[in-house]
Amino acid sequence: MKTTGHRPHLPVRTPKPTGDTGPVDQTAVQQTGPTPPSSKTQPTEKKEESAAQGQLMSQDAEAFAAKGTTAPGPGGFGGGALARLGMLQFGGADKASADLTAPPAGRAAYVVDIAADADGDGVTDAALVGLPGMVSAELTVKDGVATLGTVEVPRLPNLTATERAVETRTADMVEQHLAGLVDEYAERRAAGEIGDAPNVFNTDDVKLLFKDYNPPPLPGESDDAHKERSLRARGAFNTVVHQAANALAKAAFAKALAELPAGSTVMMTTGGTGAGKGFAIGNIEAANQVASSVDAVWDSAGEQAATEMPWVLALCEQFGHTVTFVHVDADPAFAWKNESFGILPRWKKKGRGPSLEVSINSYIDSAKNVLAFQQAQAGNESCQFITLKNGSPPEVLDAAGAKAQLSSTAGQDRRALQQDLSTYVKSSDLVPAWITDAALMGARIWGTA
Repeated sequence: MKTTGHRPHLPVRTPKPTGDTGPVDQTAVQQTGPTPPSSKTQPTEKKEESAAQGQLMSQDAEAFAAKGTTAPGPGGFGGGALARLGMLQFGGADKASADLTAPPAGRAAYVVDIAADADGDGVTDAALVGLPGMVSAELTVKDGVATLGTVEVPRLPNLTATERAVETRTADMVEQHLAGLVDEYAERRAAGEIGDAPNVFNTDDVKLLFKDYNPPPLPGESDDAHKERSLRARGAFNTVVHQAANALAKAAFAKALAELPAGSTVMMTTGGTGAGKGFAIGNIEAANQVASSVDAVWDSAGEQAATEMPWVLALCEQFGHTVTFVHVDADPAFAWKNESFGILPRWKKKGRGPSLEVSINSYIDSAKNVLAFQQAQAGNESCQFITLKNGSPPEVLDAAGAKAQLSSTAGQDRRALQQDLSTYVKSSDLVPAWITDAALMGARIWGTA
């Protein structure tokens, strides 16, 4: 089967009526890619480009106030949960300089040990971006109706003044108007304006609610000019708004699970950034059948490195649901160097792409976490696993094949990949300089240069 150059929508449906069967009983599935491109690269001089990102559009908080939305009350994870988890650091990584700006007064830089596993469950506690795996907004349920409390949005270290302003606007909006934004997200999904379907929850889709990331047209602006400005905004601010988007998406998903009838079915997808989850799932009957029949899908961001699996399982067990975890494994070097369907050409088309550091982690740590989680939850009737190896065509892996594949991916040399792919991105003539800069911004944020 010849691979396509786009990510198909996940097959989804509206919630099924009572009496339908649950997820299909499967053990493992995988995905491979087309023949990797030649490693030979022709370095070229990139044209000098303006660093200007166009007019920044601030968030319209007044719109939510006009709807009668009130700011969340005290409690939940907003009162220092990140500090209690040991994931906040004042100073240090946010040293003042002429170019970099620290988080707002009283807010700490989010600095994590991505290898930490405080509860010893084999799944790492947090990724470089997003909320820690087990953290989400406070949730209370009464008479089948879920009410959201507060959430604390992490603030990244070492951002420029422009990035910090964007991060602050989006994070403050989510912290102060979480319930209203969750409602807005639901309305936009239901209208088909955002995401694959009303029952699919995705961090990257939420970013479209933020005007700094997804700016509206300016008066008199041409369609082409608006498209270019939007692409650049998404490239510049994808990592910057990720924390706020992840917090909002997790709150929306948790609320949805709380309000589904007990016995509902759920799917969570995992895989590295640009691993081709949609393609693999859409081309494997067992995975496609699950995606088409479940009541809710947590289409996790690759950046989270599968750290949210225990959180999703805990929610499902709390509310009496069953969950199928579908992981798509792929080669990170191929994902970056594939000149037809890889991360860079997709970035040029969609504007959105991952920091190189976060992307590498998303493959290695996802594989490690999924393998540990599968082993720890073997025999748990609340969940089942499908492991896919992406390719042409994708493959379904049995338990032994999944273990071998995941172990191989988890064992890759992180530093060697960083050096190889950084060199490739710098020399590639596939994309303009603003994409190169965004792909390599992690070296400045996390000090990996």
